[in-house]
Amino acid sequence: MGRCFLVASIAILLAPAAGAGPTRPALVATDLTPLTLRGDRFKAGETVRLTVWQAGQKLVRVRRASAIGRVQAAFVDVQIVDRCNSDVRAVALSSSGRRAAWKLPQLQCPPAP
Repeated sequence: MGRCFLVASIAILLAPAAGAGPTRPALVATDLTPLTLRGDRFKAGETVRLTVWQAGQKLVRVRRASAIGRVQAAFVDVQIVDRCNSDVRAVALSSSGRRAAWKLPQLQCPPAP
C-alpha cells in the first residue's frame, strides 16, 4: 500500500511537468536608473526587439538572445521622475513572434495638496 502511494504521488508531481509546453518569455526591469530591461526564455540566438514607450516617446533596442535565451538592454533616455504619474511600457518581440510585456507599476500616491 505504501509503495503504491509513493508511486502515485511521484506520477502526480511529474505529470504537469511532462505535459507543459514551451514556457512563455518574460520581461522584467532590473533597474530604473537607467531603465534596464531583461528578457528571459527566448530561443537561443534569435533576434529580440525591445521597445519602450514613455510620454509619447518610442525607443528601440535590438539584441540577440544568449545561449540561455536571455536579452538585456539599457534605455538611458528614459527618465522615471514621478512614480505616481509615470506611464512607462515595454514589449520584447522576437524574430519567431514570441512576445513579453512589462509596465511600470504606478504607486498609490495621495493627491497633491
